[in-house]
Amino acid sequence: MDDLVMEIMTLAQRGEAEMGSGVSEQEISEAESLLGSFPPDFHVYLRTFAWMSIGSSEFFGLGPDVEYPSMLVTQATLHERADGGLPLDMITFLNNGAGDLACFRGHPDTDDVGAVYWFLHETRELEATGRTFTEFVRECIDWVLDESNS
Repeated sequence: MDDLVMEIMTLAQRGEAEMGSGVSEQEISEAESLLGSFPPDFHVYLRTFAWMSIGSSEFFGLGPDVEYPSMLVTQATLHERADGGLPLDMITFLNNGAGDLACFRGHPDTDDVGAVYWFLHETRELEATGRTFTEFVRECIDWVLDESNS
């Protein structure tokens, strides 16, 4: 994840990413008490950045610097569980702009700890991506780099 952090900071210097300055372990624990457990790499993301956008991908986060309440991982997840059909064990961290949600399970005792899924809003089904949060972020970075090199 350290290399990824450096790449995100480099993208920010080029104006292709934005991020916050991180939140405390206490703020993360409070969010987990509401939602469920976060995978280790999502912990690192929250402690390091709190929130971020890479290209057009806006990741939900925590902290007072999050621009809109709907971009808080707690608000987004609780709203989608109550009104959008998101399964109660899932935690969302990104809306793709078409209504589908990138998410992971909030229970560390499952076999797919840290695995990212798409929650498809039209069918309300989960689709495995085969990636972790770190790999998902890497894919977003690669997409931005490919676009800027074209």
